[in-house]
Amino acid sequence: MADFQFQGQQWSDKNPVLGTGEGEVPLAKQMPDVNMRTMASDVSSIKEMGGGDPRPYAPKEMPASPMPARKEVVVPPIIPPVVPPQPDAASPMMPEGGIQGAPEKKKSNSGIFVGVAVFVTLIGLAAVVYFFVLPMFLSDNSGPVDEGTPPAQEQVVPPAEEPVVPPAELPAATSTEGGPEAGLPKMPVVEVHASLFATPADLSAEATLGEVTVDAVKKAFEASLVEVPVLREMVFKGSDGKVLAFENIVPLFVPGTFSSTTSALFSSDATFFSYTDSKGVWPGFALKLASDADLAAAKTAIQTMEMNNEFASLFLTSPGTPTTWKDGKVNDAAARYIPFSVQGVAFNYAWFDRTLVVSTSYAGAQAAAKKF
Repeated sequence: MADFQFQGQQWSDKNPVLGTGEGEVPLAKQMPDVNMRTMASDVSSIKEMGGGDPRPYAPKEMPASPMPARKEVVVPPIIPPVVPPQPDAASPMMPEGGIQGAPEKKKSNSGIFVGVAVFVTLIGLAAVVYFFVLPMFLSDNSGPVDEGTPPAQEQVVPPAEEPVVPPAELPAATSTEGGPEAGLPKMPVVEVHASLFATPADLSAEATLGEVTVDAVKKAFEASLVEVPVLREMVFKGSDGKVLAFENIVPLFVPGTFSSTTSALFSSDATFFSYTDSKGVWPGFALKLASDADLAAAKTAIQTMEMNNEFASLFLTSPGTPTTWKDGKVNDAAARYIPFSVQGVAFNYAWFDRTLVVSTSYAGAQAAAKKF
């Protein structure tokens, strides 16, 4: 490639001339002298300055300083926390062997509890054997029989020879306390007893009947004979301490007359009495007609008593053979009576306004009538 030069400019190898053009004097640029430094020139310069030949640099060895004693740091081992194994969610049972790492104290408590449970169980078994099993083998059925309170079922069975009240004629129950066993009529009671005697009787007595039978009532009437006649009022109570209504007692002796219909005509609160003289004890009773009952209907119902001899069971001793019913008077009140074959014995009943008096003695009916 040909060298291109601008007009008025000249180039040389050492000092290039730069032309300015338009007749100006060209500027000449002076180049500095450059000396190249080599290893040979450096060695020559060192020798001129009194130095020797160059040699490689070797550093001095430093004395070894003693190392400080090394202290061993003991790092305690990291014990991971004990996590009790969790039971399988599909089964409520604990894993075999129980919970690992459980305190020994719980094991000892469990052992004590098991020991106490075994001890209590043994005591219970010993008590059962002592109180229930041994008596079955040691009891002697041939020994004396306990003569305490008889079983309740024996208290409601009347003697076979006495009349039994038909089921249709039994009075309605007014109380559930102190009555016979379930399945039999319940005993009517009188909450507040009031004697029909306006003037008190010569004596008064109470009798508690464990069983309401003809024999039990007769036994309660029994008394010692006296030379001077005595009128005694009797109050019969059940085992619960409440006064028994007449429906419990009178139908035992005359069930054909005092049916449930006839009994409903009278107040349940009756007055029982006995007349005692030198010849015997003569029971009787007085009944008050209910306020809404018809007197004529009541007299007709009571008159049916003359159609049979049921009334003879009221006597404590045998009166003999009955004769014929007759009209009479008891203290100016119309009465009906029937003599018996035993001298001086007669059965009597009379009406005193709305009060009926029944007696196994004429003298007893007179004594009772004087108390109204």
